[in-house]
Amino acid sequence: MPSLQATGVCTEPNPSSSGEKRKDREELIPMKLLQYLELNLSADRFQHSKRVAEMAVMLAERHGGDPEKANFAGITHDLAKEMGTVELLKKAEEFGKIKYEVEVNCPDLLHGPVGAAILRQRFGIEDESILRAVAHHTTGAPGMGKLEKILYLADFVEVGRDFPGVGELRELAFFDLGKGMLAGINLAMVKVLSRRRSIHPLSVEAWNWILGDRNEKGGQGWNDYEKP
Repeated sequence: MPSLQATGVCTEPNPSSSGEKRKDREELIPMKLLQYLELNLSADRFQHSKRVAEMAVMLAERHGGDPEKANFAGITHDLAKEMGTVELLKKAEEFGKIKYEVEVNCPDLLHGPVGAAILRQRFGIEDESILRAVAHHTTGAPGMGKLEKILYLADFVEVGRDFPGVGELRELAFFDLGKGMLAGINLAMVKVLSRRRSIHPLSVEAWNWILGDRNEKGGQGWNDYEKP
């Protein structure tokens, strides 16, 4: 496995340089939205969101995405994560976001779609790429755009994550978003299956779509990095 250090690519933010940039980007987010996040998320969850935003920005810069949108999606992706189960189901029903039985059995799967709906309804966010990224950051989805892939992976590999294989997944995300997505979805599905839980249909559809999309484009084999 090639090392990113050998290619000059940094996979972790530099504390001495990222703080000022983060502050500048946060100033682009409406104050009432930041206040909502601070009021409705625990300190740990809000710090996680900031780390996801930092990683999303780095991935966007690496893969030719929009760093500002990546930062916005990262900061807001868990907007509804700490809602109580009853409230989350109520909001999901109110917004018409319950599409699958597995979401009723595991309501936490709804925090992405509900969060996206709140961004649109309460805060007037209309950018579909941001809304789709927030909605699908847990399950993935077929037809994912660049920002959706970036946020999905940033949530998986932000620097606070610590699980077997996270370093390899982080490197893969920087080399190739498609292969990173396949590896991330694979890890997520193995985890779900080990707990004897149902896999969200969108995760299966995302897996099949990414494989099909790569095959159509002549993607290389699983074990070979696609060099930039």
